[in-house]
Amino acid sequence: MDKKTAGEVTFELCDLTQPIHVSAFLKLQRAYMTDPMGGVPPHTPEREKELVAKLKEHKEAFQLFAKIGHEYVGLANCFYGFSTFRVKKLINIHDLIVLSDYRDHGTGRKLLEEIARIGQENDCCKVTLEVRYDNERAKYLYKSTGFKEGDPPMYFWTKDL
Repeated sequence: MDKKTAGEVTFELCDLTQPIHVSAFLKLQRAYMTDPMGGVPPHTPEREKELVAKLKEHKEAFQLFAKIGHEYVGLANCFYGFSTFRVKKLINIHDLIVLSDYRDHGTGRKLLEEIARIGQENDCCKVTLEVRYDNERAKYLYKSTGFKEGDPPMYFWTKDL
């Protein structure tokens, strides 16, 4: 069996007070940033320390690992938000990464399903995410797990401060 299919996918909430989790988190975050769909250089070591510190302080954030055996192969950076229309919490998936060697074997799908389970368990009304218009692989995955464009379609706008 190759490493892609070497075992069942399990999940673990990231505890950024644990050095092994910090190391795995940063490795996966670097992979996400430097992936062609991320397309940015990784953070400096100083910026990584700042990221970890600020995420530890952010009470509405959680990070979820996907593991195969003892190896951390996927990560979702999630944030609880609130829907004023539905008067309930929601989960926004801000970053989703599966290491390239573990793609196309259901790891991303299972990670999305676990986030939905967490949302249901926490009485959330929905899970949201953003996706690049040219990331066909991700859009296929998201559609296949029940995500759809908003009705009407929404655009994600930014303003740098």
